[in-house]
Amino acid sequence: MRYFKNIVFYLPLLLLLASCGISQKTVNADFYRHYSQKWGIELTGSEDKKFIEAIDQWMGTPYKWGGSTKRGVDCSALVCALYKEAHNLTLPRTTSTMPKQLQHIISKKNLHSEDIVFFSNKEKKMSHVGVYISRGNFVHASSSQGVRINHLDESYWKKYYVGAGRLLKAPTAKPAVKAKEQKSQPATQPKKQKAITPPPPKKQQQSQSGSSIDDVIIVFDKDF
Repeated sequence: MRYFKNIVFYLPLLLLLASCGISQKTVNADFYRHYSQKWGIELTGSEDKKFIEAIDQWMGTPYKWGGSTKRGVDCSALVCALYKEAHNLTLPRTTSTMPKQLQHIISKKNLHSEDIVFFSNKEKKMSHVGVYISRGNFVHASSSQGVRINHLDESYWKKYYVGAGRLLKAPTAKPAVKAKEQKSQPATQPKKQKAITPPPPKKQQQSQSGSSIDDVIIVFDKDF
């Protein structure tokens, strides 16, 4: 009887928790379905929501060389804006400076959402950059059509694709663990040493807000 009473008491709570879980899954499904239909692509449902919303805010923005606002933006400024708005990270401003932090090689077939994709021009110089979304789709600022989504397998982009990079937060060093205090024991007096003046700390390039470019690691698919 007591067991039955416990079931009756906890059943409404369990049903409420279950309905909350189902409701959250429905909301997530609706979110990704909405942008899949709006953009005409198929999202996986694992993309970062802030990243998706940031992209949508820039969709249709006209291209402007050197521009960095909704009135006009170029390819590298768009990449910087997406990372700043979605993750509060500051990237190098130009296409040519982004790859200089090359670390490790990653395979093109293993591209993840938010990886940075690079393209060359007819002179084999790296001249264009975008951000990978998923399923082969990437967002970029096209010089002829503004901010839009294309697929890496389209003939033009497949021809001029040169590599991809992944932006990762650099690991932070763990604080040193203090050793346990030992019982006081007589010790010999250490020899005096000349004081060494440490060199002044190097200045770190830091944005006014968010992480600096020194806090990230970029890894690429090819050596440029």
